[in-house]
Amino acid sequence: MKRNLVLIFSILLLCFLSLELFAQSQNNEQRIVGTWVDENDGKVWVFNINGTGTVDGTELKWGVAQNKIAMIINSETLIMDYTISSDGRTLLISFVMGRGYFLKKRN
Repeated sequence: MKRNLVLIFSILLLCFLSLELFAQSQNNEQRIVGTWVDENDGKVWVFNINGTGTVDGTELKWGVAQNKIAMIINSETLIMDYTISSDGRTLLISFVMGRGYFLKKRN
């Protein structure tokens, strides 16, 4: 009986944690939606709610999971780390050797 309760508790805990990670991923995805400007080169990035967008006029498809953003641009798939500031106004997309995109949200 005690073993069954531990098993049930473990399953419920895993379900709760999975739902929490899913909710965080959904929240981060919604926070990325919008128009952003690259602070380094002035390129405009647009992330639409439906997973499409543009970077400097070139179409892209995108999605996020945990701290990764996946983008398909010109048939090339890129998977990079990203962080978004607590106020939702700064997005840093990082790739090889510390290089990346530093984006500021446009009003």
